[in-house]
Amino acid sequence: MNTIRPSINTHCRHHTRWLRTRAAPTKGQKLYMPYFDAERFARLLEKEGFSAAQAKTVIHALDDVVDESTINVTNDLVSKADQEQTITRYKEDFTKLKKDIQIMERRDVEEVKSANERLKLEIEKLKKSLREELVRSQAGVRLDLNLDKGRIRDETIDQHNRLKQTDDKIENEIQALQRQMEGIKFQILQYMIGTITGAGTLVLDLNFMLRTLISPSITRPLTSNKVVARAFSTAYIQRQAITATEDKSYTHILTETKGKVGLITLNRPKALNALCSDLFTEVNQALKSYDSNDNIGAIVITGSKKAFAAGADIKEMKDNTFVDTYKNNFLGHWAEMIEIKKPIIAAVNGYALGGGCELAMMCDIIYAGEKAVFGQPEIKLGVIPGAGGTQRLVKAVGKSKAMEMVLTGNVNLNASEALNLGLVSKVVPIDDLVDEAVKTAGVIANMSQPSVQMAKEAINKSFEVPLSAGLRWERIFFQSLFGTADQKEGMNAFAEKRAATFTNK
Repeated sequence: MNTIRPSINTHCRHHTRWLRTRAAPTKGQKLYMPYFDAERFARLLEKEGFSAAQAKTVIHALDDVVDESTINVTNDLVSKADQEQTITRYKEDFTKLKKDIQIMERRDVEEVKSANERLKLEIEKLKKSLREELVRSQAGVRLDLNLDKGRIRDETIDQHNRLKQTDDKIENEIQALQRQMEGIKFQILQYMIGTITGAGTLVLDLNFMLRTLISPSITRPLTSNKVVARAFSTAYIQRQAITATEDKSYTHILTETKGKVGLITLNRPKALNALCSDLFTEVNQALKSYDSNDNIGAIVITGSKKAFAAGADIKEMKDNTFVDTYKNNFLGHWAEMIEIKKPIIAAVNGYALGGGCELAMMCDIIYAGEKAVFGQPEIKLGVIPGAGGTQRLVKAVGKSKAMEMVLTGNVNLNASEALNLGLVSKVVPIDDLVDEAVKTAGVIANMSQPSVQMAKEAINKSFEVPLSAGLRWERIFFQSLFGTADQKEGMNAFAEKRAATFTNK
């Protein structure tokens, strides 16, 4: 080996230094030297003049040296203290790493929670903003709708007022024409008396004047081949009178026929249907028309949804004097409706105060809408009820409540209270009130009218006569009904288990 050149020595020294400078391996770890290239080393020996056999011998010798050095270095360098120190260091590094990981995990969790909280707050803010925007939008829409409704309502009222004025004008013209017709008829009678010189002259002159001055529908029977008396019979005139009354255009009320039910609607919306004298006159006229009509069996009186009738017309009566009211029997014509034989149902929506409450109590049945209000506030005006408030109200709600309502003028009854006290028969939703009243009136109208009217009279008698007299009236009415065809039909229908068909006879 002493004959080896410096390059070979250098190669060997390189491997030896490498072994000495390595750190101590841990227990069980193998220490590997850098790669020993035998082929390269053999070529290096050949360049130095070694034969192939010599080079092989040298390489085997170096391999043994390297293996022995590796074993010795490994045994010398790896000690127990080094191993424990290395293990301790690894444990510390592992513990630190574990703590770092835990800190990072906690920090990540906290960051996630914080992010979730911020996200929730943002979502709540967004929801609140959207709700506020939606409320503002809905409020705007409602405002627009209310403005449109108000505008349409005002336009409708204006149009109704214009139509009303036109109707009033037409009514005045019709009345003027009717007065002219009365004058013309009188002139015709005078002409007939003064110009009769023969039958032919009378008929010729009369036909000429009638064709000229009177409607052809009236003059046609005079020139036809039919009997004149047929056109001008009593029954015909009665039917025409009833039809004319039903079709009459009133100023303060509206009338309508629904099957066998007559419907009267108070129509003074600007005055909340205040009961002026003309309005009550028209109500009485309509009631008498329906009462004389054999096709009507019951009547309904109603107002608007806001007010049935807010009371008597104060402006109309405020300047009256005692002498005038007493001499002219002021409000006396209000009592005419109690003479109507057919049942009357009051359908009360909104206010029924003062005279409105008295009008409702003059009816036979009262149905109330859910917002109905009943009261007698006349005491506040320095007067008292004058159309039955102190008499009928006591019998409906009792003395104590009637006293409280009349004497204070402040105590009003809502629909539920009126029902509990017995002032009304039923409380109905506002929109269904009139239909419900008409429905009940229809049931009554299909009963035997003699029985219905006698029953109404007998019940009303109970408020005016002692019990013994009332019972006597009831028994007489009951016995008299056995003389009617409807009694026979009703009892036979019951025995035969079929529906009765009444003929009101």
